[in-house]
Amino acid sequence: MKASILFILTLTFGLFGSVGTTALQVATSQDRALELRSQTPWVPADGEMQLGLAWNRDITETTTIQATIWAPILDEVDVYAEPAVVVNRTAAVPLQSLSRDEAGNLSFSIAVRSFQSRGSESIYLGDPGVYPVTIEVRDEAGTIARVRTNLIHLPTDIANIPLFPISMVLSISSADGLELSEAIQLLEAHPSLPMTVLLEDGLLPQLQSDPELTSSFVAALGDRTVVAGIQLDLDPSALASIGQPDYYRRALSSTRERFAEVGVDLDPSIIPMNAGVTPDGAELLTSSGIEIVIDLQTAAGSSGSMASNNGSLTVVRIDNKHTSELIDGRASPRTTNAVQRAHRLLALLAVRYQTDRSPIILGGTGLRNADLQALEVVLDSLDQGGMMEAISMKEAASGSRTLPFRPQENPDQNLGDIREELLNVDKLLATYTTFRVTGGPSVEGIQVRLAEGLSRDLNPTARATAIRTISEDLAESFNVISLPEGPAITLAAQTSAIPLTITNTSSGIRRVQLRFQSDRIGVVEQNQEFLVPPGESQIPIHVEARSLGVSSLLVTVLTPDGTRQLATTRFEIRSTAIPGLGYALSGTALLFLIVWWLRSISQTRALHKHSADGESTEVASEDDKADTTLSG
Repeated sequence: MKASILFILTLTFGLFGSVGTTALQVATSQDRALELRSQTPWVPADGEMQLGLAWNRDITETTTIQATIWAPILDEVDVYAEPAVVVNRTAAVPLQSLSRDEAGNLSFSIAVRSFQSRGSESIYLGDPGVYPVTIEVRDEAGTIARVRTNLIHLPTDIANIPLFPISMVLSISSADGLELSEAIQLLEAHPSLPMTVLLEDGLLPQLQSDPELTSSFVAALGDRTVVAGIQLDLDPSALASIGQPDYYRRALSSTRERFAEVGVDLDPSIIPMNAGVTPDGAELLTSSGIEIVIDLQTAAGSSGSMASNNGSLTVVRIDNKHTSELIDGRASPRTTNAVQRAHRLLALLAVRYQTDRSPIILGGTGLRNADLQALEVVLDSLDQGGMMEAISMKEAASGSRTLPFRPQENPDQNLGDIREELLNVDKLLATYTTFRVTGGPSVEGIQVRLAEGLSRDLNPTARATAIRTISEDLAESFNVISLPEGPAITLAAQTSAIPLTITNTSSGIRRVQLRFQSDRIGVVEQNQEFLVPPGESQIPIHVEARSLGVSSLLVTVLTPDGTRQLATTRFEIRSTAIPGLGYALSGTALLFLIVWWLRSISQTRALHKHSADGESTEVASEDDKADTTLSG
């Protein structure tokens, strides 16, 4: 079983010789004679290593080419060292006998085998591993040119051995590094690779301004994971430490919405960050739906998970050391050849896999200076399988969830010096939200200004100045409401409507609350809210006089939440109407009428009774006279 494990290397020819102290000399000028243009990423146990070579000089009949295979590498540092022990050499063949590939490069192959066989022209490599290879072109005078690369020899039972999990973060920038158009080409060329696409700052405006390019980009993305940091460099741990998590949540939500508007859906569970994570920061992130943090810091560190009250947060770190192999020769002077750099990276990964099989994450912001050709070579190698397996970011993170992650004790950014000022601004902004209806600075715009002031891009002095300026601007925004000096008013009636003139010097509608104070004047509109348009307006105020004479009415204009006084004035009101007098007169008149009516009724009844009694006496006398006449 041990013999079948990938890259368990043994010394085929005994002990290694001493490692040379200088690297193989490779020409760095653009007119170098021999250049590596293509190469097989890995060679099966019994197979061929195919190389494409550019020869920039004349080919004579005596010019030959030969490959030397050196003893396998056991440590990453040896990838850069000059090899010392030769395993075998190919036969020297005339350079003019080589065929050319489609690109016009010379095709050169090295056949290898994993078993002993007499008479075979292939080179015997008994064990899997990383073998340095040098290609030399010679003539009668000796070596003309030489190129160094590495042959990755796979084991015979590769199908039964777990592959090396590699997660690639394809970072795209509008300013430097991999451009959007280049990224589209790479994505289209490798449609099945589960790369994580990282959209750096400045890319959103480019997507917004070029719909056609954006459409091509969205199509090339397919179902890959797309991530982007929030548009402002905010430190969630620092904001959580001063009790201001909403600034981060708003920025996070705004970023997702703005990308969604151009058709790019960001993964809501993954966030790239260039800041450390504290326990408070982890609480904020997990409460915002974040499960994975891609740590973009250049400092070396291990990945792992940490628990919070809202769930587990996994922090994964990009391997910037290995990613740097893709950087061009100006930053990595070991070689300017992109193909050599890419295959050196593959050799480093193969050596690493001997002792560490945990997932490795390549790319990220380290690709800003990467050579596009070198990146293409690595992606082609991932597509071919061999010893590596391309995995998604979530798969890479799952391999780190069993490892503990030690959070930072303190945030990278110290916001303690502006805590009180920020609380004051928050209160002012809450009041301004109830006050402003239209026109003037929007609440969202002020929140963006505040977030910009909290950015890690500002030093403490600039940050304090930015927050203080916003606070002063907010306070000034309330000085737009005024009342004239209250005029003297005479009320001829007990209730009446008096005009209140109010001036709004802002560019939009403002909502205010009116409050009135008086011991002898009642006001119907007490504590009511009014919308005040720009300019001068009049609001009818319905008052009621409770007594004769002069009364004072104090009018105060406040914000709707009642926390801030905007303006005040005082009216002198003279009432000539006697409260209650009309009711008294009416009552007296009614009482007089009732008494008169009752007396009238009484007199009428008495008169009728008297008249009835007189009529009866007269009738009786007439009867008596009649009776007397009859009897006589």
